[in-house]
Amino acid sequence: MDSCWFTLSPGRQCYMNHLRRVYPMQVWAGALAIAVRQDVADGHIETAAQKLHCMIQMGDHLQQQALLIDFTAGTGIEGRAWTPLGEFVMQPDATEELLSMAEAMPWELENNYREVSKLTLEVQPLVWRTISAEWTLRQRVENRWRARGEKSNGQRIEEAYLRLLSQRRGARLLLGLRRYHNANGRWPDSLEEIRTLVPEQALIDPYTEQRFMYRREAGEFLLYSKGPNRRDENGQHHEKADDFQIWLPRRMTSP
Repeated sequence: MDSCWFTLSPGRQCYMNHLRRVYPMQVWAGALAIAVRQDVADGHIETAAQKLHCMIQMGDHLQQQALLIDFTAGTGIEGRAWTPLGEFVMQPDATEELLSMAEAMPWELENNYREVSKLTLEVQPLVWRTISAEWTLRQRVENRWRARGEKSNGQRIEEAYLRLLSQRRGARLLLGLRRYHNANGRWPDSLEEIRTLVPEQALIDPYTEQRFMYRREAGEFLLYSKGPNRRDENGQHHEKADDFQIWLPRRMTSP
């Protein structure tokens, strides 16, 4: 249901109330994710689709809420639906039923960051003000000192949203790539070759507003976003590199 919000209360109790709602939803999403994989393995594609829809709706509901913890939990839950979906369609034995199920998912590929972040950016500072009012002077000084150099609420919300949007678009790209491979017996040399198989937005890395990075490698391919620092780091993600990996060749995913 749109615009169905968790109630807000003053002070630290507000966070405690929200955590009591968010944590069970995260547990349910984890159970659904496990069940989806089992359904696909057993060939119960329609049942798997219902569970994926449920995870996406749970994530969307949390993203409508006013607090940062709700928003980030919501992007995490929804992301747990798109990641396995991309893995499913990339299996060499992916059935037409599974591919059709994937195409029928509610793909929201537009960048609606300003719209979805507006409520949280307005309300979060007000709630935080009521929480900090409960602190002693010493606690206020200590918390201000700890917060030095930390990301702002806006940065955290944008980072969570762009990661989720990369997962959505990345999964849609993988579906287009699988369709191309099924029709041609090989992976395309560039994303330009699948333009007619995917929506235009799916080709765009939300971090840079340019094409996702794609390269053929030894009969396979590498697909990734440049990530928050907007630099091409060859699909690497570690302490100094933050590319968002969508699909890596098997040799790059082994320990």
